[in-house]
Amino acid sequence: MQNYKHPSKHNQKTVHIQRISNHSLHHPNSQKKQKRTLILLVLLALFFCLSIWGAWKYYAYHTKKVSEDNYAQGIKNLIDGNFSEAEKSLEKSIKNGNEATEALLKLGVSKYNQKDYTGAIESYLKVLEKDPLNTIAGNSLGNVYRDKKDFEKAKEQYEKTIQIDSSFAPAYANLSIMLLDLDQKKEALDVVQNGLEKIPASIELKNIKTLLRPEE
Repeated sequence: MQNYKHPSKHNQKTVHIQRISNHSLHHPNSQKKQKRTLILLVLLALFFCLSIWGAWKYYAYHTKKVSEDNYAQGIKNLIDGNFSEAEKSLEKSIKNGNEATEALLKLGVSKYNQKDYTGAIESYLKVLEKDPLNTIAGNSLGNVYRDKKDFEKAKEQYEKTIQIDSSFAPAYANLSIMLLDLDQKKEALDVVQNGLEKIPASIELKNIKTLLRPEE
């Protein structure tokens, strides 16, 4: 028969500490503390997200306001004939997020009037990338090629614009005048007559026809 050994004081102490430790893990106060910590972390995360969202909203509003102010200033400069300042303002507007084709169109006008034909072509092509059916950009691009003496490209651009919108009188007018300047009177008259078939009320085309056939 084996002798029974009574647990030593050291073993009793170890068991006692282990019981206290296990008991503390399930103590109500410990669970409350964990919940408070979790809630605090959630609130901090929410506050951080709201702060980021608010900062982004302010930045977006501020950027849009600056862009609109620059665009308005660019239009004013264009009207005043201050094309270099108009170009600066419009470029700032576009840089600040103005993606409207109208801003690019006006930028093209400002560059064209400074005889920056390369810059004007770039602006009008960007408009046509965004809006391939934009007849104003197409016709303006034809004007730039015409002034660069690239008459084949100008003719191609005017005709493309007319195909997009057969009622767009400026394209007929510009094409016919360019052909007239190139001593192609018959071709110029054909363009005018084709235009008047589509838009018989066009005063501009009637005036060009009178120029070409003064006897009528």
